[in-house]
Amino acid sequence: GLRLFRHGVLEGLLQGTPYAQERINDIEYLGRSTLALATIGKGLLFYDISTGKLEKVTRKDGLISDVINDAALAPDGTLWLAGNKGLSHLSKRAKGGYDIHNYTSYAGLPVSDLKNIIADSQTIYLGTHNGLILFDPRSPTIDRDPEILLRAVYVNDKKVLPEELTRLSFRENNLRISYLSIIPKMIGQVLYRYQLQGSK
Repeated sequence: GLRLFRHGVLEGLLQGTPYAQERINDIEYLGRSTLALATIGKGLLFYDISTGKLEKVTRKDGLISDVINDAALAPDGTLWLAGNKGLSHLSKRAKGGYDIHNYTSYAGLPVSDLKNIIADSQTIYLGTHNGLILFDPRSPTIDRDPEILLRAVYVNDKKVLPEELTRLSFRENNLRISYLSIIPKMIGQVLYRYQLQGSK
């Protein structure tokens, strides 16, 4: 639940709501008596201490998960959420509602289960069971062609040099190419296709 210690008295907040006994992992003060509450399975709650107004944002609204382990208020006023399935970024729209962007292994995160988060103006610091991740949200996608490294060429399961491929007999019809693409993001998620020049 949520408690407020005020004037020497511990008050129970969220009383009369479904979240009165909800586990809260983190609290971020957003100013103007508004709190952002990261919950263990109910998504993100916005609670106004002065009015009691409660607003929720969940997976149905676009969050990557309703399990939020930690939250961080960035210098630009946006919220970053570290969850058990990746990272969510919320920015409030002028006309109400939120723009939500999610980041997973497709954006280069090597770990999905994020435990802690700190956000500065340029870098998001993520604590995991496997160490610290420094995430740059300014480059969430691949902005250049991947570098392709040819590892080996096999004809009828026999390794050959690439220059030997200029002329093959009709019996040499089983061709396999092994290559490596060096992309730090989207590891294991990219589908590659290739075609021999001059083939139909």
